[in-house]
Amino acid sequence: MPTNPLSTLYAMLRHPYVERAQLEAFQNARLRRLVDHAYRHVSYYRELFDRHGLKPQDIRTVRDLAIVPITTRSVFQALAVEGVVSGQVRPGSLITRSSSGSSGRPFIVRRTWLEERLHGALR
Repeated sequence: MPTNPLSTLYAMLRHPYVERAQLEAFQNARLRRLVDHAYRHVSYYRELFDRHGLKPQDIRTVRDLAIVPITTRSVFQALAVEGVVSGQVRPGSLITRSSSGSSGRPFIVRRTWLEERLHGALR
């Protein structure tokens, strides 16, 4: 299950001054949860990992991200929404935002209601 964005924000605000090792441990723990969630619930990431012989357990730290193949913007733009959002989410319930398209084609971002509010608050 993904972490509630509010709990992550609360943890960050509760401990604004932590040792580097503690911060890296927090980042790596959240990264492992994110990668595991993406593999189990987002078909694009499951297919990407399987195609390259990767398992979520291969990604333990931020440094391990170097072994994950890079996905280009154009690849994401060509994918159906069902392939890039969690199977636990109804795509129709997401708030859709798009870039201006100055690069030639607008890039679409989808967020939950809570993510949209947090994005606005943090901006």
